[in-house]
Amino acid sequence: MSMRDRIAKAILGGKVGGPTPTGIHVYHSSPHDIDKFDWSKMGTGEGAQVRGKGFYFAEHPQVSGQGGDYWNSFQERFSGAEGRASEFLRQAAFDRQKALELARFNMENTARAPAYTSEAGKAKVLEEYQQAMELLRGSNQPIGPRTYEVNIKARPEQLLNLDTYASGQSPYVLERLKSLGVHPQEVSLENTQRQAFGLLDDLRKVKGAAPWVGEDIDEIGKRVKNFTKPHQIWAEMRGIPSYYGIHNPIGRAAIALKRNAEPTRTIWDEIEPTVHAKLANIRASLAEQPMQRHLEDALQGPERAAAALRSVEIPGSRYFDAGSRTSAMDAAPTFNYVVNDPSKLDIMAKYGVVGATGGVLGAGAMGGTIDQSSYGVRQ
Repeated sequence: MSMRDRIAKAILGGKVGGPTPTGIHVYHSSPHDIDKFDWSKMGTGEGAQVRGKGFYFAEHPQVSGQGGDYWNSFQERFSGAEGRASEFLRQAAFDRQKALELARFNMENTARAPAYTSEAGKAKVLEEYQQAMELLRGSNQPIGPRTYEVNIKARPEQLLNLDTYASGQSPYVLERLKSLGVHPQEVSLENTQRQAFGLLDDLRKVKGAAPWVGEDIDEIGKRVKNFTKPHQIWAEMRGIPSYYGIHNPIGRAAIALKRNAEPTRTIWDEIEPTVHAKLANIRASLAEQPMQRHLEDALQGPERAAAALRSVEIPGSRYFDAGSRTSAMDAAPTFNYVVNDPSKLDIMAKYGVVGATGGVLGAGAMGGTIDQSSYGVRQ
């Protein structure tokens, strides 16, 4: 058993999520007590949404479950009695009885302490300890960051796979992407050659170029035609700007400003932006863009991409979590998810730090269990 799975077993009875007969079992931690995921509240929750617009979940509780990475970061936001109670639970490995004993031990030590900042300060701490103990005694009282167990009503093959390119998506996803006009990028020798020949034609049209320039361009064209790999074309073409003195307009202007002089003029001025743009396209043609960038470029941003995916019944995406990308200890990888359609989300249980004897959290120990047919979810 991997270290991450041992952590999951200690925290949630070994309940690592993943695909089930009815969907995908995942976790979501939040400092907020919520009862549904609501798209109108998008952007008011946590995180920068770097993997696209949507609600974020994790299969592995160590990522987003009770005691997981996100839970630990949210725990610092709780102060007073609830902050102390949640910290005692964390120290006691989420065993409520042990946390209660730890709170009592700290309270007794504080009460016996001969010196303190002030009697008022001591009284305040003792009161917080007393209130924390009352919270810990209430078996259904959520404490600290909330963790939500959620069912995503979808199959993995219905989701974008952000760890591969467009051409590597499932047949289900590919069919729907094509209906949106999003196609796998063409990565081929012919495509790169075509772009290179287009740039060479632009160079031939520059007025005032010396005869030897045209001869050199013809020689480059012959080599491009005979290359057998797209990367050979890039290696040939990338030296063109420096060879012919075709400067990057922005860089040239910056140098001129630094020298307090006008930018140097050349016969290539007219096509400088075109040359650099076409070289960028040649380089981009050597490999597919990552799936997320390809999609958002094609659909004009993350907000429109999320709406477009919803419209063709692609409810979101998934990607390897950090532990699965960097650790060889796990027998099977686990995923994080971004869901763009709240109607695909059922909250199965909602709880704060609700401990159980021995540090194992069973279904009967969860606080705030919710009828799954009644809710969607909010981030």
